[in-house]
Amino acid sequence: MEVRAAPALPLRCNNPCQYGSYLPLVACRNHGKDFPKKTHRFPRITVAPSENSCIIRFMTTYDPDHLPDDPTQLKSIIVALLESDVARQKTLDEMVAEVSRLNLRIEQLLEMIFGKKSEKRSKPKEEPKEESATETPEADAPKTDASADNAETPEIPVSKPSRKKEKNGGGGRMKIPADLPVRIVEVHPPLEDRTCTECNAEFKWIGKSVSKRIVYTPPVFVVEQTEIHAYTGDCACSRCKIAKEEPDAKPIDKGLASTSLLAIMVVMKFVDHLPLARQASQVFLRSGLQFSPSSMCRWMKRVAELLEPLYDLIVDLILESERMQFDATFVKYRDESVQGRCKQGYVYGAKGDDSRPFDLFFFRRDGTRSSIEGFLKRFRGILQVDANSVYDGIFKPADPLVAAPTEQGCWSHARRKFVTA
Repeated sequence: MEVRAAPALPLRCNNPCQYGSYLPLVACRNHGKDFPKKTHRFPRITVAPSENSCIIRFMTTYDPDHLPDDPTQLKSIIVALLESDVARQKTLDEMVAEVSRLNLRIEQLLEMIFGKKSEKRSKPKEEPKEESATETPEADAPKTDASADNAETPEIPVSKPSRKKEKNGGGGRMKIPADLPVRIVEVHPPLEDRTCTECNAEFKWIGKSVSKRIVYTPPVFVVEQTEIHAYTGDCACSRCKIAKEEPDAKPIDKGLASTSLLAIMVVMKFVDHLPLARQASQVFLRSGLQFSPSSMCRWMKRVAELLEPLYDLIVDLILESERMQFDATFVKYRDESVQGRCKQGYVYGAKGDDSRPFDLFFFRRDGTRSSIEGFLKRFRGILQVDANSVYDGIFKPADPLVAAPTEQGCWSHARRKFVTA
């Protein structure tokens, strides 16, 4: 009788073993001589014959007294068991590898959702030094003359750090800038309190206590009314002459906004990140000024036109740097053609080297290479950017004769790969 290992697919015998689950299968060909047509039951072994073969299932433990006595059959059973164990171990290794891979993906997803977003590394805490209670050998050694002299020298007391900061809840007092204006408020007791009731002699001044505090003065809006006076000659020789000064140049023709008002609007919008609508409804409305947000938008556009020569000058200076840092970030903007939602744009930032320490920002509606190629193709120094694919064409232009900047990678982006690994 020939015994062979069963295929990997699970096979069921006609009469499953009454003892429960069993080990991998072994199939033997039945020539009708050794096994009858009916199912033979052995303790721990179940044989299910078919037309040309039968299926044998082995339990985890079995009784040696009920195994076949034929050595050839026993060897075939052992070989089949070893082969099935190898296949089972291979399947188990594949399952363990798959579980490990899925666990890693789960950890990465949990870290992305709930993990720390900042890449700043925390400083390691210094462990307090433990003072040893055992005496040092120098303490037991006899004192020499030099040590006696040192013993006579009085020890200088070391001042301990003040605990006032901990009692006050931390923080400490801020140092007041020296350029702030000071308004002195003198407080004197009433004259009757500093006059003797017996002889009416006035008390002598003996000193004063000084305390300081920061006072906030709300912004004050002033209407500046410019009156340009005109003069004409009253004599016969100057009767046709008129003396009149030309008005100062205004940033907005026939507009109410002065240069100082436009400047504070720009600072609140681009430095303090306060939108124009919130400036109009909160900051200016508290002072009784009702500015239309649409008018303020037109004022910002006019400011950008007036500052364009300064922008062009900063661009030229940054492009003359030996090295430049360049990066982009997402920003949402409103498009009149799209109603009900915002579109995604890009704000690019460029920073020059130490000789030209200027910061430059400009906006583009998309993040393609064509939107920044006109700016970067003029640079010939060391360009530090991240690994975005839009910069590949900048460092390796299609025309080999065109000069390109030198690429310098970003250490922060390189570190992320090591942290992820």
